[in-house]
Amino acid sequence: MSKKNKTIVIFSATRHLFETTILWEIEYLKEKYNIVVLMEYRDIPKISGVDNVSFYRPDFIVKSQKIFRGFLASNYYKKLSRKIQDMYKPDVIIIHQDLEFYTNLFVENLNRKGLMRVILRRPSAVIAPQNDFRWECKFLSEYILIALIKNFITKVYFNILLSFLTTGKWNITRSKFFKTHNKSWANRSTRMYNISLCYSTPCKKYLETIFEDSKVIYNPLLMEYLIKSKSVNKKSVLFIASNDVESVMSKYKLSFKEASSLINKKIEKIAKLFIDSGFKFHIRFKYKNDIFVFDKSIRKNIRVVENYNNLYMQILDYECIAAFTSTPLWLLSINNVDRKMFSFQLIDSEIYNYFQQFNNINFIDENNFKNFKIEDFIKKESSITHTSFSKYSIEDYV
Repeated sequence: MSKKNKTIVIFSATRHLFETTILWEIEYLKEKYNIVVLMEYRDIPKISGVDNVSFYRPDFIVKSQKIFRGFLASNYYKKLSRKIQDMYKPDVIIIHQDLEFYTNLFVENLNRKGLMRVILRRPSAVIAPQNDFRWECKFLSEYILIALIKNFITKVYFNILLSFLTTGKWNITRSKFFKTHNKSWANRSTRMYNISLCYSTPCKKYLETIFEDSKVIYNPLLMEYLIKSKSVNKKSVLFIASNDVESVMSKYKLSFKEASSLINKKIEKIAKLFIDSGFKFHIRFKYKNDIFVFDKSIRKNIRVVENYNNLYMQILDYECIAAFTSTPLWLLSINNVDRKMFSFQLIDSEIYNYFQQFNNINFIDENNFKNFKIEDFIKKESSITHTSFSKYSIEDYV
C-alpha cells in the first residue's frame, strides 16, 4: 500500500448498504488514507485504489458439518485478523454494527493491544431499535416464549460457550439476554467502539434510546453527487420495491402466496395512479428473481428496471421516486435532493409510517390514497429535523 498517514479498515455490510453510503465513504477517504475493504458478501463490487479483502466465509466452512462451523469460523476469523494486522497495521476500523459474534471476534483480535480507533457508523436509517425483538417475533411469526428461548440459547452458545472455548473469555454484547417487546438493548458500560456516528438527526434520537450517543455526520462527495445530478425522465416514476412479504404475512396472518398477492395488487394500484396522471411507471425489484405480472390495461406503460446496476446511478435519472418504505428515500431526503418523493403506506406500523413527518416526502396513507393525485404534491411542514447538514464528515473522526 502507499505511504499515507493512516490505514483504515472498513466493513462493507450488504451490497445495498454498501452502495447507499459506505461506497461513498471509501471513495472520499481513499484520497488521503490507505483503505482496506472487508467484503462481507460475494456480490460486493471491488473498488480501485484500495485493498479489497474477502471477509465472507469460505466454502470449507459453509459446507462443513453444522456442529463444527462455529469452531472453524472462529479460528478462521482469528487467523484473518492476525493476517490483516501483520499486512496493514491498521490505525482505524469502521464497523456498522456491534452485535454479530464473528465480527466482534475479528475486531477484538485485530485490536487486542487496544491501540486502534474503532468507529461504529450507522450507514442507513435507524427506526425504534429497542423494538427489534418485537419486529423479529413478527417477522418470524414466532410466539414470544419460543423466540425468547431461541435468543437466550443463541447468546449463551456464541457469547459465552463458543467465545470462551476459542478466546478464553466471554463476549457480552449490548443485546439483552432476556428481551421484551420494547427492551432489546442493555446499557452496558463496556463498548467495543470509541465513537458512534450516524447520518441524520432522527437516527441520533433513536440511537439515544439504546444508550448510544451518536454524532451526526454527512458525506461531502455523496451530497455533491446527489444535489448536482439532473433528472432526465421527467414523465416517469421509479418505484423501488422492497422485501415486504414477511411483514404482511405477520400483520394479516396470511400465507406467502396471499401476502405476495396483496402487495402486488397494491403496487398495481399505485402504478395506475401515476399512469392515469400521464406518467410511465418504472419498477426496480430488490431481487432479480422477483416476478410480477401487471394488468394488460397498463402493461405498455410499465418497465422493469435492471437491479444489478448501482441503484443510486439509476435513481437520480428520475424526477419522481416512490416506495413503501425505503433507504433511498431516506438518503435523498436527508441530503435535500430536489426530487418528488412518495412513500405509500403498506401497513399501519412505525416502520411503514417512518416518512410521515418528513417535509420533503409525500406520505400517502390509506385514507388519502383514493383521492391522491401527483399534481397535488405539497411539501408538508415537519415537527422534526431530518436533514443531516452536520458540518462534520467521517474524516473528522478518524
